[in-house]
Amino acid sequence: MTQTEFWNLIDSSITENRIELEKQISLIVNQLSQFSIEDIREFNFLSETLIEKTKNEAVFKAISEVFKDEIIFEGNISWSRFDSFAGWLILQGFEIYNQIILTPSSLKELVKTRYDNDLEKCSSEEAIFIACSAYELKTGRNYFEDF
Repeated sequence: MTQTEFWNLIDSSITENRIELEKQISLIVNQLSQFSIEDIREFNFLSETLIEKTKNEAVFKAISEVFKDEIIFEGNISWSRFDSFAGWLILQGFEIYNQIILTPSSLKELVKTRYDNDLEKCSSEEAIFIACSAYELKTGRNYFEDF
């Protein structure tokens, strides 16, 4: 799976209001399960790579300004909450993901205008496990046990 194929899967699943994450994830899982096992593994690798790309100082600063106590606890970042945010960010599609990576300060305006500052809408733990769900749907086996 190429990055283009990855982003095509994500971008083609986006609903008009970008809030129906469960529906979006289900669509991606169903489509991805039609790919080869190697492509599913590559989708997982690309997802992990994109999540890691968000872990930079400028993005951390923007996130801490927007999410405050939602992600930062006693001066430290909650990595599970952060990964859920990064999963959500990927689900926003190529354009928005890259906008936030290149201009992290635009995150505040995005959350304010598109999501009415509702931080619960800006998190998706399930997004992190799309490849695992697609693999299980395709094979009936557990991704983590097999790999």
